Amino acid sequence: PPSMSPRVPAAAGPASGSNFDVPENAPVDLIPCDACGKKFAPPTFNKICKTTNASGELKCIAMYAKKRKVFNSAKVRIQGNEHLDKDAQKLAIKARKEIVAEKKGLKPKPQRKGGKWKEESNAFRQAMRDNRLMEKAKKEG
Repeated sequence: PPSMSPRVPAAAGPASGSNFDVPENAPVDLIPCDACGKKFAPPTFNKICKTTNASGELKCIAMYAKKRKVFNSAKVRIQGNEHLDKDAQKLAIKARKEIVAEKKGLKPKPQRKGGKWKEESNAFRQAMRDNRLMEKAKKEG
């Protein structure tokens, strides 16, 4: 059999961004990157895995280390609303964030500081400790 490496059809045309002519269905060997462990087509490998960013880190590591921002569709909908002015949009976005936070349980619920049952429970436990100490003292003499 031919080589066991995965083959992917090469992208061709002006949208692919390549500056050389490759037939549309030509197989392309993927090159594994030692730094990030991913496999890339040769032009992409040279562009991403062999170049560094401004801080001197390989682009492939820097690119895959970043977390994507969570897309907030409500914010986009509110900002695109032509019937609201800027202040109303800000208020609507803030209100929406509060609703989402409550639904997800991100806001801590206010805790009560004990109550009558807590006081009674603590008094009962203290009485039990005192009783044990008295019994122990009686046995020892």
